[in-house]
Amino acid sequence: MQLDATTLKVTIKTVVNEAIDEHPTIQRMGSEIGELKSDVSVLKSDVSELKTDVRDLNSRFEVHARTTNYSINKLHDSVHKMSVDMEEIKSGLNKVIEIVMPSKIREEQYDRMERRVENHDHRIGALEVKIRDRVGGHERS
Repeated sequence: MQLDATTLKVTIKTVVNEAIDEHPTIQRMGSEIGELKSDVSVLKSDVSELKTDVRDLNSRFEVHARTTNYSINKLHDSVHKMSVDMEEIKSGLNKVIEIVMPSKIREEQYDRMERRVENHDHRIGALEVKIRDRVGGHERS
């Protein structure tokens, strides 16, 4: 017996349909395969969104990294400049101290001398009073 192509297709389809009807598990599997295809489609869409998000995050990260590096470099420059300025201030203060210290010491010496003169003036004044008292006392006698 020889079958033509159309008859063969119909026969195969019939056998497959009967097998599906006889095996509910196969029907469930077909249904699950359909669901899996749908899930795969959703996952592909999610993966595409994630790729876009990752590209966006990478772009933001690159901008942030450049900005951070720029800020760090500016901060480093500022710290270096501040260090140089502090050295200049220190040098200037040392010069001022060199200039002011001798005058400060002279000023302290003048103060001491003035106090000594004042003390001497007081002593001389006290002696003058004593002398006047004695001389005045002898003159009165």
